[in-house]
Formats: sequence, C-alpha cells, structure tokens
Amino acid sequence: MHVPSSNDPPPDPKAAFAALKATAKVMTDKDWIRELLPVIKEKRAAGWSYDDIRAALAETVGFKGTLKTLYTYTCRLASQAPSSPAGAIAITTPSSEDVPLSPVSRRFKDSLDPEWVGAMKMRPKRKKGSIVEMINKPL
Repeated sequence: MHVPSSNDPPPDPKAAFAALKATAKVMTDKDWIRELLPVIKEKRAAGWSYDDIRAALAETVGFKGTLKTLYTYTCRLASQAPSSPAGAIAITTPSSEDVPLSPVSRRFKDSLDPEWVGAMKMRPKRKKGSIVEMINKPL
C-alpha cells in the first residue's frame, strides 16, 4: 500500500469512486454510505477530507446528501457492531447460575409504602352521581 507523502500530488476525488458509477441498482444515500464504508474509511485514513469524499460520491454515484449527512451516516454506521470476523473474541452469555430466577419487579405500585396502600384501600370511596345528575345540579 502506498503511503502518501507531503510531495505527492493530492488524490483525484473523481477517480476514486469511478468504478462504482456503472451500478444499476437504485440506492439511497444511506445505502451508498453503508456499502462504501470500508472505502470511505480507507480514504479518511489516507488523508481525504469529508468534503473531498462527498464531492467524489456526488460525481460518481449521485450522492445528494450534505456534508453533515455524510458525516452523520459515516459515524453512525461505523459505530454499529460489525459482523464478527473468524478470529474475533466471542461474547459469552451469562449462565443459568448468573441469571436471577425471577426478574426484579419495576411496577410503580411496588415502589409505594404498603401501609399507605392499605390505608387508601380502606378509606370510604366517594360516590359519584350519574352524568345527568351532575349536569342538572344547580349552580
């Protein structure tokens, strides 16, 4: 792999993605970024700015997004968990001994004081009249 030096001319953005222009499939901007993410990462590592990459994508694949769109899609898609290669460390799942038998209850009523709940249940309930009685009640 060629490492660019300060004496090298700047890379041609139009030629970078030229091979991809012949693709017939209709894709959204996000689809293009997802598909070209490894190439975009290589270009960024080679010193390309997001503006250069956006211009090259606009020329070659018809990217219509703004610079912010390109940056957002690139960051979000890069931060998503990639499919694990063969030599990757496997993530272990907890064994049945580590998992509690019953999940912790997170209902609101379980957070209330049991004495208060009992007192509320014992209080006399207010008797409501029918809607007709409430409407016809004198002011």
